[in-house]
Parts: sequence; structure tokens; C-alpha cells
Amino acid sequence: MTPRLKKRLTALAAALSLCTGIGIAASPSAGAAVKGEFNLGVESGSPLVGHLLPRICDNGFSDESVWFINNETGQIYDHSMDGQWPVYTNVGGNRYLSPHWFRMTGHCFYPVSSSWALWGGARRISNYATNCTRGTENLSVQESYSTSSSTTKTVGTSVSVGGEMPWIPLKIEASVDLSRSWSYGKDHTWGQTINIGVAPGRTAWVDARALKRQVRINPHFWVDSYEWNWDQTAGGSVVTHGWAGNPSYTSIVDHGYYYDAKSEIIGSDGNPIFNFVARDTPASVC
Repeated sequence: MTPRLKKRLTALAAALSLCTGIGIAASPSAGAAVKGEFNLGVESGSPLVGHLLPRICDNGFSDESVWFINNETGQIYDHSMDGQWPVYTNVGGNRYLSPHWFRMTGHCFYPVSSSWALWGGARRISNYATNCTRGTENLSVQESYSTSSSTTKTVGTSVSVGGEMPWIPLKIEASVDLSRSWSYGKDHTWGQTINIGVAPGRTAWVDARALKRQVRINPHFWVDSYEWNWDQTAGGSVVTHGWAGNPSYTSIVDHGYYYDAKSEIIGSDGNPIFNFVARDTPASVC
């Protein structure tokens, strides 16, 4: 065993030890519950499932907002429809919330529901080295790697893939401290020159898999007020503090709607953690 290989195996063992603390696992089926939340996903017949939370919490905004919701048709309007038909009905010169319409105020928040580690796919990280002699040669190759950030948005069975979303690191760092151990949203490059043994008549290179962290965010909406009018009169207005008039449900979530953000884990030495594999193939140029 060469000193270089021994060093790499030692580093890999340390990485696997780190993984035990991080927890390498398959992605969870649902996010962890927030106290007082109501999961819209349990209302399988509701037209709001898969529509309400993606409509009102899809841009990373946390400002106070006003929304009008029809629980029969699934229509959703923002504050611009305040006082307007069909949200409001004019009765005797007065405007009241129409049947099946609800006025909800509050703000979005974005808790991290889960986080897990996984190995990325193998990819070539070095140039090729070809040995056209009759014996094994130790040849120099340059290894290089750049981290990357990716994000998927899931709504029910629909999954869309995108790159870095600037608002995600801010929401994540507000929930858990990943600032030094995770490269999401940051450019990190790594490189080194090593010697590898290449058999005669072969071309060799180095592949590597990087250890990555995937973080799941389940957007929530905190309900400050929830209002409806049961008979379109001044006395028929009802205002509560909780989803659907239940004060126990201080926030709403749809566990079928979430973001998964993924990027490399940064080790204690300030570099990504790799699982290296040396590969070779018959040379085509000798």
C-alpha cells in the first residue's frame, strides 16, 4: 500500500465516521411536524391541497400578507381583491364576505424539517495518464473539483429541478447552523497533483464521489387571523386566530410541498469529503 493510498483510506474512514453523526439515509417521506401546524395534505378532497401553500409561500417572502380563499372552488386571491366581487357581496350598500370565502392574514416561514447526508454520483476529477512503456509507471495527474448547488421543488407528484435559490441559505441558516459545513450557495474549488500507478498499455484516471448534504424545507403559513361571514350581515362576521376557526392550528403546511437543497459537505480541513476510485482502460494511443 502506497503512503498516498493509505492517507486516502484514512481520510475516507474519518469521513465515514463523520457520516455516522450526520446520518446517511434515504430521503424522508414527510417533514417533521411544527407545533400547532395543520397539514392540508390530510384533506384529500380539498381543492386547496397542492395549491394554497405553493401559491402563497413560493418566493421565500416572510412579510405580512392577506389572502382570500374559497374552500369550495379552490380559488385563491391576494389583497388586491379586498372588497371586490366575487370575494365580497354587496348587500344594501354594504360589502360582506361571500359564502365559502375566507379572509386570512399572516406570514410565511420556512423551517428545516429534515437533513441527511448521501454520496453523490461518481465523476472523473483528473486528467488522463497513458503508459506506453513495457512496465508499470507512476504518472502524475492533476485532480480538480468545484462544488455545486441544486434545488428541487416538489408539489405532490410533480418535481421541478433548478439551481441555487438565493433565499434558501438565509432560511436554512436561521434554523440550523450549516454555515461552515455546507457549501450550498458558495463557490468552493479544490485541487491537487498526485502520482498514480498505470499498467503498461493502459490509460488511467481518478473518479470521485463527494459526500453531500440534502436539506428539506417545508414552507408554512402562520395564521394571524381567519375571517368569514356566515349570513352576509354586519353581525355575521366571525374572526378567529387559527386555521379554519380552530385556535389550536396556529399554522398550516402541506407536506406534499417542499424544497430539497443539496450541496457538498465541507470537512474540518475546509475541503469537500471524497471517496476516490482509480480507473483505467486499454490505451488507444500507444
